[in-house]
This record gives sequence, C-alpha cells and structure tokens, in this order.
Amino acid sequence: MRLFLVCRLRRYFPSVYFFLYSYVLRRRFRLRYFQFQAQVRARLFGPEPNPIQVLTGPFHGMRYFNETVWDSITPKWVGSYEEELHPIITETMKRSYPTVIDLGCAEGYYAVGLALGMPDTRIWAFDVDIVSRRQCRRLAQLNGVSDRIVINGRCRPETLNSLHFSEAFVLCDIEGSEVDILNPLLCPVLLKTDLLVELHNADHVGMKMDQVLGILQDRFATTHDAQTISFTRRMPEKYRHLGVLPASDRDISVSVDEHRDPAQQWLLLRRRSS
Repeated sequence: MRLFLVCRLRRYFPSVYFFLYSYVLRRRFRLRYFQFQAQVRARLFGPEPNPIQVLTGPFHGMRYFNETVWDSITPKWVGSYEEELHPIITETMKRSYPTVIDLGCAEGYYAVGLALGMPDTRIWAFDVDIVSRRQCRRLAQLNGVSDRIVINGRCRPETLNSLHFSEAFVLCDIEGSEVDILNPLLCPVLLKTDLLVELHNADHVGMKMDQVLGILQDRFATTHDAQTISFTRRMPEKYRHLGVLPASDRDISVSVDEHRDPAQQWLLLRRRSS
C-alpha cells in the first residue's frame, strides 16, 4: 500500500513527491555524513574561510561549497564523482556544444562545471527541487557563470520543444522520469541532441531499469548510436597517490563513496553523421 501511494504521488503530484524526497534524503545524509564531511573539508582545504575547489577530474578547479545536497558531496570535492563518465564529459567539453540542457541539475555540479569548461555555451538547467535550484544559483555565482545558466523548475516535453538551438548536449538524471520526457515523438527537438542519461527504475509506471534502457534504445535506434556505461568501484589508492586525501584507505573509500547500486548504468546516445 505504501509503495502504491508513493507511486501515485510521484505520477500525479511530482513537485510534492520530489520536495518530500529531497527533504528525507538531505536529512539522512546530514545525520549520517555531515560530521565526516566537515572532517574531510578540514583535511582537504583547511579551516574556514579557505575556499573549496574540485581537486581532480574534468572540473578541476571549480569552486564549491560545504552544504548538504541530494547525495554525498565529498566525491565532488575530490573530483571522483561519476568517474565512469569522465571521458564522455571531457569529450563533450572539447566539442563545445552551443547549448547544454541539464535535466535534474541538483546543486549544479554539471551545469556549472560545463559552463566553466565551455565558455561560449548556454546552459539550461532544470530541477523540480526548489532547494537544488537555489544551490545551483549560488554555485553559478561562486564561479562567475550566472550569466550563461538559465535555471528552471520541472521540465515537460513542451518545455524542451520551446527551446531554440542548432545542436545540444543533454544530461539527464531525473530519477525514472527519463522514460516520460526523452521521447522524440513528443520532443522532436531531441533529434538535434546527443544525450547522456542516468538510468533508473521507473516505479511510477512499473518499469525496471533494464526496461527503461530498452525503451530509450528503441526510441533513438534509427538516429543515434547507443553505448551503455556501467558503475565501477572506486579505488582508494588512486586518490591516495594523487595526494589529495591524507587519510587512511577507509577514510578515502568513504570520501569517494557515492552510495550507488552496483547495477547502476548510464546510456550515451550520439547522433549519427548524415
């Protein structure tokens, strides 16, 4: 019964669902990890008011803050966050798309990082969570890219269709709603984009991750080449050798732990050349 009610709430009142989900998740992370997060912050960057900067990875040097976010923030400080995607993000910045669309931007790690890496790119960032949108604005201001990031709430198919661009890169992390929005029949504009999608179970429509993957592959089969990327376990020694975490292997492991299901996958869809 509880799962039934949660699925109905998500399907018919998504703003309420994601507000409650965000509150519960942030509270859990704050209770479990905020003290450790403060210790990591002190080790890496020294006492307040020393600035926080991303230490490695494609967004090396990006300014950051010390707050509770949707997930663990310390992997973003270290630069190990979603390490599986680093080659794709690096290639994306080399291509310098005129437009990036970030669906589920959270506090702005990708929206702001890509704005820094592509100074001529316009970023459209969407998130249903009001706290995340406020954090994204602060992160953009902290890094001096507010003038190139447009931050909005919930994105619907008609919202995407209203955007005008010649080509774009779409980042999508919307907790199962990718099956609702990433449909070229509803959003023909998607045919002008490359997409990187974090896959989830779509419980509100009774679909598992592998079913969502199959549907998205079918929808873009005639226009895009598809590649799946799987979760890989973080190796503490990689970051110890970089010298960014003067701590034990256990502390390093916790610092780079994203608390992901080992079955996590992403789907990369690249447009085929004419």
